[in-house]
Amino acid sequence: RFYILLIGIDAPSAIDTGLFFHHLHLADVKGWSHEWLTGNYVVYAATTFATMLVAGRLVDRIGALRLVPLHLLPLGVGLVVVALFDAPLIATFYLCAMGISSGLAFTSVVAMWAEMYGVRNIGAIKSVVTATMVFASALGPPFMGVLIDAGVGMDVICLIFAAYVVVGTGLIWGALRGVT
Repeated sequence: RFYILLIGIDAPSAIDTGLFFHHLHLADVKGWSHEWLTGNYVVYAATTFATMLVAGRLVDRIGALRLVPLHLLPLGVGLVVVALFDAPLIATFYLCAMGISSGLAFTSVVAMWAEMYGVRNIGAIKSVVTATMVFASALGPPFMGVLIDAGVGMDVICLIFAAYVVVGTGLIWGALRGVT
């Protein structure tokens, strides 16, 4: 169950880092100015911050096990919207969606491990989780770079990442079925 969960839990590390690393290419393809896209990073930061505050209360109320399966959905919606539309405000929407997913993940995933396994081995659990997230983060940019170099468009790359989000969400839902 733990390793199945990691496939979905690591999705934002690979996807977000890949997109942040290749953000100027994304801006060029979409016709957005570099300043516009990077200026919207404050939207990502503010949305992540606000979502973390709300998610903390939700974890306390409904539990992390109910919240974690939802954390990838905003990211998936943002990726599909980026793939389908080019208007400059899409950058704001996509970074907001990414921030919601990040805020949910930063708050609920840590609490989920404690809810599932208790706190006795939380250090060992967190070390493995963090190591896999760092590894996934290192894979995102070269994976995107290979696809870009192969002539795969950013719209298709965003849809590939959205498919990863769908698979990751399904794996998380499946792995958490029956866990109380």
